Amino acid sequence: MNTKKIVGAKIFVFFPNFFRTYAKISYMKKIADELIKNFEKYRLDRVFRLNEVQGAKKEVSEMFAQLNDITLNNEYDPSHKVYIHAQHILSLFAETVGGFKELKAFTQLYERFENEFMPSYPPMSPVTTSFNMYYFLFDLRLGSFRETISTIFYTMTKNWKLGEMLKPALMQCDRSSLRFYEHCGFRDDMIELEDIFTNEKKLVVNPSNYKGEAGEIWLVRLLPNLDAVYDYKIAVTTPYIIRLYGAEDWLQFFARQDIYQDENNGNERYHNFMKFNLDKRFWFNYVLDAYVDHTDGCIYLTGLPDIKGSKPHEL
Repeated sequence: MNTKKIVGAKIFVFFPNFFRTYAKISYMKKIADELIKNFEKYRLDRVFRLNEVQGAKKEVSEMFAQLNDITLNNEYDPSHKVYIHAQHILSLFAETVGGFKELKAFTQLYERFENEFMPSYPPMSPVTTSFNMYYFLFDLRLGSFRETISTIFYTMTKNWKLGEMLKPALMQCDRSSLRFYEHCGFRDDMIELEDIFTNEKKLVVNPSNYKGEAGEIWLVRLLPNLDAVYDYKIAVTTPYIIRLYGAEDWLQFFARQDIYQDENNGNERYHNFMKFNLDKRFWFNYVLDAYVDHTDGCIYLTGLPDIKGSKPHEL
């Protein structure tokens, strides 16, 4: 994500009614509020070169062409298509607002992680693009109000007509986190995963087409099907399969972090540790250190974060 010379051009070109909608709002110190004021200032003061505007149009047109291809592809689960749309739109938004001073720290951290972890797929890097993007769009908290890029976008566009399913999809993404699951076999042609912390069982569709086998430990982010008629989850990140260390090993690891299943707030503490870890590099470093092997549909890891010598690539 490079800071653009033409800050905010895409939003100004494609969402002109945005500024009129929010021009009379009284502001607090939220990042979203400050960005609204900045957008209004740029709308009044900035004159764009024609080639810059055309470049913005081209980039947005290409993005929507890619999304249209996904929409027409019957291999994608319908809810997964919505989540892909949401992520693409939010990525464009993040790229646009990343040039404002309120998000300078976000942009610098994103670029630093891009250089350090090179998100892609093995053999280039075990840190996948989806792993990276879900963290930066939905998990990384910014400012004193602990906003994420998603909540900033949601606040700034709450009066927009963005499609019936987009905002519910963004809200589900915001609630989600990486979690550990144990593979329990198959049911109704779906993978059955059991949350190692809550013992809840979930039927899962995995778009990477890796099916796995009973007993495996998966580190993956699941999002719910958006159709209330059917109850299943979608793996929106490529699953990391943990070798040699089972559910009990991981529960003991969390106990060493003072996170226990039987505590009243245990699940909340577990969720926060996985999603909002104070060490922003924690899970990135773990994936990098623990990498063992990969296939087209999954990535194999081994080791525990706090056990020296258990991970093959730790320093």
